[in-house]
Amino acid sequence: MDNICNHITKKGRRCGRTASHRINCKLLCWQHARFYNVFEKKGEPCNFKLLKKFDTIRRPYLGLGVAGRITGISGSVSVASIFEIFKVMYKRNTCFVDIGAADGYMLIMALLFGYKYSSGIEYQPGNTGLQNIFDTTWARLQNSTDFLTYAWSRQKPVLRYNTDIATMKTNISSLHPQKRGDMHIFTFWDGFSSSDSLALLKMLKNPRVKRGCFVCRRSREFGTYNKLKDVCSTIGLRTEEIKSLSV
Repeated sequence: MDNICNHITKKGRRCGRTASHRINCKLLCWQHARFYNVFEKKGEPCNFKLLKKFDTIRRPYLGLGVAGRITGISGSVSVASIFEIFKVMYKRNTCFVDIGAADGYMLIMALLFGYKYSSGIEYQPGNTGLQNIFDTTWARLQNSTDFLTYAWSRQKPVLRYNTDIATMKTNISSLHPQKRGDMHIFTFWDGFSSSDSLALLKMLKNPRVKRGCFVCRRSREFGTYNKLKDVCSTIGLRTEEIKSLSV
């Protein structure tokens, strides 16, 4: 098989691993990863260059529309920041969930980093152009020869449009494609109203939600960890800070 690694490991054995992100790129031996230019350096959990490559596919769509209207596509979180976020959040066999997913950019980036599943919701209708961008970038990823040497084979993210906090009710578990397993929540909630922010936090009172990343200006009502912790304590949601990043 072309995708079997034939490199000899330090123990003198043939690696034999499948060169596929289906099993998470950290399972590739570093010699094979270096050969295919998957890792920037030995020991890196995933390739920053891989995320940059996908960013070039999506970049032509930046600036289409205004946030909250038409498409609302923005590039306010850099690839370097996304990479740092994933390095802190990532855990194997976990579903990455984006609340306010727009064109599905973060969902696809999560799969590229190594998440097994990803899914999200977006408040705007898909027919504003968002879904076309999502479908187009996913198709280009599948057809590209830049992502290792074989067709991209991860499961396409589940992205529901025209969905809001009220529609979700309290069943955030339904956002996992397999309906079971742990979830990590990401949201660029800088534009959320206070009521929607609070409603979302209440939904996160779910034992399957293990980690979360909330991107927001410090000046906002829930824009720092201390502010977030205070409001979480009032609704009985236990929180523990992993790391705060400036993005």
